[in-house]
Amino acid sequence: MGPRSILVLAALTGAGCPGDGDDSRAFEGPITVGPYPAAVSDSAATVMARLDHEAEVECRAWSEGGDPEDPAATGLATALDASDGCAHCRLDGLQPETTYSYAFYEDDHPLESRSERRFTTAPLPDDAQDFVFGVLADADGSDGVDTPAYAALAALEPAFVLQIGDLDH
Repeated sequence: MGPRSILVLAALTGAGCPGDGDDSRAFEGPITVGPYPAAVSDSAATVMARLDHEAEVECRAWSEGGDPEDPAATGLATALDASDGCAHCRLDGLQPETTYSYAFYEDDHPLESRSERRFTTAPLPDDAQDFVFGVLADADGSDGVDTPAYAALAALEPAFVLQIGDLDH
């Protein structure tokens, strides 16, 4: 059996992306979309964020009880206007079946105050396990209407979620 990867996908380009244009739900601050885990395996992860300016950023990941000032893994990336302003940071040397918190930094300062961004690495390839996953589309509420799909899926504690698009309505 080959290595397994857990993928979390989100529509991050085009008009359907939150934070684009005059969207009333645009994010405040230098991170306009994300951050999101883009790929997670048993020993590595790639996380991404779209920035409102060109910058070299660092992503730090630390395990439960850990400290972002002494991370388990770090990665560097550059957000360029030519690449849609997205920074993709690869984090290597992670432990299997471990939950990590992560954050993006520029010049040693966090780019957002939120600290509960997390992902969990996959088990080792030969450690077969049952798991729950979800697929969502057209799941974002509009006009103040809550969308129960997110809460229902969260209650199932999925190992991963595929968000396949239409995040803006």
